Amino acid sequence: SLFWVALGNTMESWAAGLVLSGAAGTMAGILLGSSDRAYRFCRVVIELLRPIPPIVILPLALLALGVTLQFKVLLILQGTFWVVLLQAAYGVRGVDRVMLETAQSYGMSKMRRFFHIQLPGSLPYIATGIRIAAIFALIVSIVAELVGGAPGLGNQILKAMSAGDSRTMYALILLTGLLGVLITATFSWLEKRVLFWHPAYRPETR
Repeated sequence: SLFWVALGNTMESWAAGLVLSGAAGTMAGILLGSSDRAYRFCRVVIELLRPIPPIVILPLALLALGVTLQFKVLLILQGTFWVVLLQAAYGVRGVDRVMLETAQSYGMSKMRRFFHIQLPGSLPYIATGIRIAAIFALIVSIVAELVGGAPGLGNQILKAMSAGDSRTMYALILLTGLLGVLITATFSWLEKRVLFWHPAYRPETR
């Protein structure tokens, strides 16, 4: 049916945008957080670009890419990349300096310090960033379909509204909201299951 096709279109762009922003944001954030000089230099640029909402670049993206999957993915990247990047950078920079200095004094190489101390310590921050990005990605995908005319649930809502079919419109809006709740709950569950070993997720620390 049209609903399942629309749902598939929305989830396709959601997944593609989230995977790209998650991977790129995590790698860039780790590199940024590992260097004080790079962090200070890029911080100003990030603060200038991060507040730009995806809706602002929607007309340009629409002209350049048309009503395509790439159009929606680009908007999702703008809306979610910075969240993951900053969370990853905060995670790396938030690792206990005393622990790092102690490991260094025992002759542990920089690479080993990263994989054994910094990366495990930053994983809760990264997981939180991806969880937040997951719901942002859904919102941006729906908006791109609603405003930009890309195929998906947002476009079906627009068509129902234009046709005066309020019952279908409200049903789709409700289903979209439930989808957001399901995504948040799923990522929260995965976060706790995957990072069960981290002190931040142990019952006695919550």
